[in-house]
Amino acid sequence: MNNTNSITNIAAQIGTKALWAPALVFILHAVAADWLGHEPYVDPVMHFSGGAAIAFFFWRSAECCQRSISNRWVFGLTTLVAIAWEVMEYLLLIYRGWAIDWDPANSLRDLALGMCGAALIIFLHTRNKRSQYESDK
Repeated sequence: MNNTNSITNIAAQIGTKALWAPALVFILHAVAADWLGHEPYVDPVMHFSGGAAIAFFFWRSAECCQRSISNRWVFGLTTLVAIAWEVMEYLLLIYRGWAIDWDPANSLRDLALGMCGAALIIFLHTRNKRSQYESDK
């Protein structure tokens, strides 16, 4: 029973300390796309923001579990999520019969923007950790 409570506690911490960022990007994407249109501005900004939010999610989730995670893992996992997202978008296009509108260049742009968002968060996180380390000396 104690193990269940700790798992529930960790899940609650991840929900409140980590999951809010990707959820916020998802909601903003839906609202902004409805208000401003999906392209040319909302989609690129949201893929960049999504990559940053997912990288943030992985770091905060690791902290909630009292574990450390390397920059490579954060970048790799964020890239994996971006690829899964693009595959899901493509499958939805096929399912809805819109696959004729699929643009591989758009998908590659989305992947690159998500990876750039993750790279920015990795840079900021590393810089923050370095400054904390130097101030502790």
